[in-house]
Amino acid sequence: MTTAQLVAVPTALFLLVYLGCLAAAVRPLTGAVRLAAGVACAVVALLLAGSGWAALVAAGAAVVAGTRGRPAPSARVRSRAPESRHKPEAGRSEPVDPGPASDVCGQSVTGP
Repeated sequence: MTTAQLVAVPTALFLLVYLGCLAAAVRPLTGAVRLAAGVACAVVALLLAGSGWAALVAAGAAVVAGTRGRPAPSARVRSRAPESRHKPEAGRSEPVDPGPASDVCGQSVTGP
């Protein structure tokens, strides 16, 4: 495998992501900026088409990533902060946990 072949796939992946970002930018923009984003989107699509077989590999990776779906809600990372810190109506009746900063800095940390 040559160096050019090793560089072709990551380049095609980058172009595919860039194309997706430009295509997503066209919708909310207006006026001349929207036109510029549309032209840039077309140019990047041409560059991607010119990358040959590497574009097929990038498209295959995009299809696999798009069909995997989202993780279940139970699999998502949850905040370690107490629930009352995220609810403005809860007030500040609980003391704020100083966390590891007070141990590292050697200072007392108080809530706001």
